[in-house]
Amino acid sequence: MIRAHAQVIRAALLFKLAGEQQIGAFGSSSSTTPATSAGNFDIDLEKLVSMTRNQNMSNLQQLGGVKGVAEKLKSNLEQGIEEDEKEVTDRKNAFGSNTYPKKKGKSFYMFLWEAWQDLTLIILIIAAVTSLALGIKTEGLKEGWLDGGSIAFAVLLVIMVTEGEEFFRLAIDAMAKNSLRCVAIACRTQELNKVPKEQEDLDKWDLPEDELTLLAIVGIKDPCRPGVREAVRICTSAGVKVRMVTGDNLQTAKAIALECGILSSDTEAVEPTIIEGKVFRTEVAKESSDIIILDDNFASVVKVVRWGRSVYANIQKFIQFQLTVNVAALIINVVAAMSSGDVPLKAVQLLWVNLIMDTLGALALATEPPTDHLMHRTPVGRREPLITNIMWRNLLVQVSFFRRC
Repeated sequence: MIRAHAQVIRAALLFKLAGEQQIGAFGSSSSTTPATSAGNFDIDLEKLVSMTRNQNMSNLQQLGGVKGVAEKLKSNLEQGIEEDEKEVTDRKNAFGSNTYPKKKGKSFYMFLWEAWQDLTLIILIIAAVTSLALGIKTEGLKEGWLDGGSIAFAVLLVIMVTEGEEFFRLAIDAMAKNSLRCVAIACRTQELNKVPKEQEDLDKWDLPEDELTLLAIVGIKDPCRPGVREAVRICTSAGVKVRMVTGDNLQTAKAIALECGILSSDTEAVEPTIIEGKVFRTEVAKESSDIIILDDNFASVVKVVRWGRSVYANIQKFIQFQLTVNVAALIINVVAAMSSGDVPLKAVQLLWVNLIMDTLGALALATEPPTDHLMHRTPVGRREPLITNIMWRNLLVQVSFFRRC
């Protein structure tokens, strides 16, 4: 039985593609004859095309929703369809089928020609031809061809094995360079009596991974999320070094880094920019990290950096504000006490001024939202002072202004 969810998704894609093909066929002079008969089904191809192409939800509701369409298509939402040859043929006749053009295969001579580009094999071929010629000349054709022929046969076997491995390697590298994750699909025969019948045992059972037959190598595209490239650009301009840790193939990692903007060109994809490690897993990366973003979205790094810099800048503003007012009040009181013998502000008044400064000033400065210009600043080192030279300069200017006022 075919799994229900996979069958429903596949059916939707087939209907959509078939609808586009049929509508294109109706509007052109193509010789393709569209399927018009629904056969033994209660819904025809034209209605399915109308629903999928125009996204007509009202027609879908009139047919009883997904369950109603499944009933008209004689498909079980939980168990899919029976893999009966007659039923599959009826469905193909009623709704058509997807066909993909087969890629033209390479001839045996083309494999040989590509394999002969290897210098080692060329040397072996020359050695085989030389040995064959010398053997025939010295010992005659009847016995002299044995050594050279054996070497030539061995070289031919090496060429066939090497080219087979090279073919798969080139296919994997080609997909990896397009940021595709390569997955090999294989199968094997298994006796039915060795497969658990109970669902609980079947969930724990794994198919043996020996004696597998390779069916295909496919590439899975995992595109970058929207905004990742822009986030990398902002982080780079903000002085943040962006590094990617992945367990993918090296070629795949390079392609993803170029797509995200971590690397600007292939010329940067060399050591020490790219380092291939021996131990890599998500857990290893998390153990080595100081901050872990749980929403699995790199764009959140920009928010974290912006808010972190905003908090740091607000703390500096608050400290500068507090020092300015307190130092100005202290100097005024000291100078007034020394010159007139009396202070202009009593202790209660000073406490009241401090209360206003600590509440209103803190609220005004601490709640200031982050701005984009913060991302154009350079990062602050751990050992750099919290009160910078610019803050001391502003403090002196502002205190002098308060004294004159």
